[in-house]
Amino acid sequence: MPPDGPPLPQSNPFLSAYENFRENTPFFTRSILIVSTVSYLLSWIYNYEMALATIPYFVCLQFEIYRIVLSPLVNTHLFTLLFAFLSFLQLGKRLEYSMGTVAFGWFCGGVALLANAGFLVFCILIYAMTGEKGYLMASASGVWLILFGAIAAGKVYLSIFS
Repeated sequence: MPPDGPPLPQSNPFLSAYENFRENTPFFTRSILIVSTVSYLLSWIYNYEMALATIPYFVCLQFEIYRIVLSPLVNTHLFTLLFAFLSFLQLGKRLEYSMGTVAFGWFCGGVALLANAGFLVFCILIYAMTGEKGYLMASASGVWLILFGAIAAGKVYLSIFS
């Protein structure tokens, strides 16, 4: 005999996966990954990489300092997004749980600032040695700026404080 009333709705696997991600991932790590995903989706509509990436010409000669802060939020490649979810998700969880959310936020911001500053110094030095203006138009952006620093410094931090 069939049950009375409408059939029960099937559960949405995407919603279940997102709810699991939201429940099991701390705030700052989750925020970085969500911003990276939204950034990738927005890149289908508008290519904003030239507007936000750290490009020495714009940062040093046009004084667009905001690029140093916003460039880690730029994501225009699917491979970058997948790699961020595969590597930063686990490392970010461990670091954020061990450091705390605020300390981890400052850590990620500091790593991104150091990476961008190093990139700017390197490009300007190469430009000064060669005179090739193309080095002033090189760009650095994406979660890679945070990820590589977090991998290097995070391994040291976790080995010391774990």
